[in-house]
Amino acid sequence: MRKGGREDKTGAEEPEPPRVFRKAPIRAAASADRLARLIAEKRGFPTLTIARRWRDIAGEALAAHTQPMSLTLPKGASEGGTLTLKADGGAALLVQHHQREIIARANGLLGPGVVAAIKLVQGHVAQEVRAPKPPAPRLSAAEDAAVTASVAGVGDEALRDGLARLMRHAVADTKRR
Repeated sequence: MRKGGREDKTGAEEPEPPRVFRKAPIRAAASADRLARLIAEKRGFPTLTIARRWRDIAGEALAAHTQPMSLTLPKGASEGGTLTLKADGGAALLVQHHQREIIARANGLLGPGVVAAIKLVQGHVAQEVRAPKPPAPRLSAAEDAAVTASVAGVGDEALRDGLARLMRHAVADTKRR
């Protein structure tokens, strides 16, 4: 038998089918991430961490009225940067008030000393549109009866009502998942 050939049941040699070489598919997420990083670097963000986690850094109230614009680091340094924020008119005062907390949270994500100061630019911040939270599913009559029966032995009426309300929310939450 020759190298690369196969033998069939009669003993005759069949040629091996040609091998097909394919490139692995390119992951869209990898190339999109690379492109997003390049755009972010051009705008002054060495990492997208601040933009992605801005709600965690600034808090819900401030994040709705502020937006990170850029992070400028001194030439050749990896510390002592200035975080530039766009803020609605009234939010600038709140940012100044919470400046130390914002810097501490940003440094917690980026590393110690990366952000040293905050620069404010006044401007309109586009509001993020969030989908409304779907209403909690209704409990069936059997589920409601089971909740009522399970708390029937509690003597204090206020406690019994509170436990029943808590159990109804827990059952509805498991139905939502």
